[in-house]
Order: sequence, then C-alpha cells, then structure tokens
Amino acid sequence: MNYYLKETETRISETVPQAHKMTASFKPRVDVDTICEEVMDGYVCCGFPIGVHGILNRLRSYRMNLREWESVLAPLKSGDSILIQHPQPGFNPFQNKLYKMLKKRGVRIIFFVHDLDWLRMKKMNPKVKLHMHIEKKAFRYADSVILHNDKMAERLPNIKANKITLGIFDYLSDGKTLAKRGVALPIIVAGNLSREKAGYLYSLPGEAEWNLYGPYYTAEAENVNYKGAFPSEVLPSVLEGSFGLVWDGDSADSCVGAMGEYLRFNDPYKASLYLACGLPIIIWRQAALADFVLSHDCGIVVDSLSEIPQKTSLSEERYAELCANAEKVGERLRVGHYTKLALSRVYDKEE
Repeated sequence: MNYYLKETETRISETVPQAHKMTASFKPRVDVDTICEEVMDGYVCCGFPIGVHGILNRLRSYRMNLREWESVLAPLKSGDSILIQHPQPGFNPFQNKLYKMLKKRGVRIIFFVHDLDWLRMKKMNPKVKLHMHIEKKAFRYADSVILHNDKMAERLPNIKANKITLGIFDYLSDGKTLAKRGVALPIIVAGNLSREKAGYLYSLPGEAEWNLYGPYYTAEAENVNYKGAFPSEVLPSVLEGSFGLVWDGDSADSCVGAMGEYLRFNDPYKASLYLACGLPIIIWRQAALADFVLSHDCGIVVDSLSEIPQKTSLSEERYAELCANAEKVGERLRVGHYTKLALSRVYDKEE
C-alpha cells in the first residue's frame, strides 16, 4: 500500500509566524497533501514538536513526538511505501531512527523535497550544523527522492536513491481568477520582502515601476507601489502587473549571496504563483528554472534587473504570446500535473 505522511494545514500553520502566512510558505506542503489524497491509497497523520522552551522540555517534546510517530507508523509493513515531505515542518533530532526502523521493516521511503537548506546556508553555528547533518543523513534511508530539477539532482551525487525531478512546483487553484495584466503595467514582486531575504528590493532600478505584495517591506520609493500582504488564497485575485519577477539575494545586478545563489538549484514557488495566475515571468538567466521558462516560452531571462526596461519593451502581440503560454503552464499547475507526473515516475521505478 502507498501511504503519505499527511501534513494538515492546521498543524503546519501552528509552526508558521502570522506574517509568514502571507507568503504562501506552507501552501506547497498543503498542495502535496491534496494531490496525494487523489492518487495514493492511504495516509498517516502525525504531529510535529512546536512551541517548547528549555532544553529539558524540548527533549521531552522530541521523545513524545518520536513515540507518536512510532505509533502511527506501526501499521506499515514490508512492501508498503510512504511519502514524506522534506524537511519536516518541525525538526526532530531523532527522526532518522524512525527512517531506520522503517527500512528494517521493508518499507520504501520517498522524500518530496521542498528545500535543501545546506545548499543555501553558507554560515552555520554549531546548532544549525548539527541540524543540517541530521537532515542530510536522512537521505541514506530514502529509496526515491523527488527533487526540484536536474541541477539540484546534480548537486547530490552521493545520494543512492532514485532521483525524480519535478520540473516546477504546482500551485493548486480553482483557476477562476487570473491576474490583471498589461504590458505597460508595473513589474510584480510577491513574497517575503524583508531586507534579509530580498535585499535587492531596496535598490530597484528607477527606470521601471514595481508593484510589491507581501510582508516586511520597510522602504519607500517613487517607482515602488507597496500593495500590502495577502493570504495565498486571496493573492491571485489582487495581483496587477505585466510580469512576475523571480529574483533573490542582496543585489539588483545579479543574484548573489546565499539566497541568490540558491536560485541556481531550486524552483522558487513564486514562479508557480505567477504562472498559475497567467502572468509571464522574468527570471535570472543562471537560475535553474530559466531553462523551463525558455523551453515553454512563458517569460524572459535577464542577467541584471537593469535590463528589464529594454527586455520588457514588447509589442502587444508578443506580450499576448507570452501570456498565452503562461496560461497553458498555469492550467497544469492549478491541477497538480507536475506532482502527479513525478509520483507516477517514482512508483514506476520502484515496482
């Protein structure tokens, strides 16, 4: 029987600060739950340790969580499989004991990877290093791993599990609302707008106009329209612009720093948001997802944000082509096409 570890929105939202809920930070995980419910046999649901303070209380919480895991995973037997979203919403230093137990029992383990923090974290204190070591070690127990793209897979040559690539994250939606679009409208940036996450926003080129959506924006500029923060289910209905920007890091000249460099390997979820809303995207040329954008002709690539005014000076006809192609991709994203395809490849390889 094929199981998945269900991560309910309630459990995930308990671990997420209120402002982060305005960045769709947990929507990808809930979407995977929803898709798995359609295509897999069953599920097990387990809580994650949260909100504990002090070393003794934390250890107590970890052990209680471990016992809960052992209880809910007890029915799994040899020949069964379980899909687990990685990393877990709540870290437990004993999690690998569970994976080892499942492997000994003959259960196949599949990881659906949302993030690989060790690829983007350059400086780590001892506590974080231990955390990352445990997270990396978990992969030795996996039979299959669903990764973002081929470039991420290339960064993990020592993982012996079957590697399946997603291509792009899905963005489940009823599809009733597309963004208000127009080639002459401002460029959209949606997500976490803090200086730590998106420092480039605080030195945007003045030749273009920008519409910003999300929490933590702390500046003012004549060419920047801060529109506020909205829940993920509301955001598609309020977006207004010409393109959605996929960029990260400290600089408007290139994607640099830990966050910027991570674009070389990951699939940013905001790209899926834009495309699901029918918006073509602008993305860094060296980003892993740039190949997808070019092959589907659903946006443009740039080396620097200073190129945007020239690159977005398009005819109405050309812009309409990009929008039509974005809508085609968006139709697939809204129904979970890429996740379902990856899951079918996993189970084909494991049979």
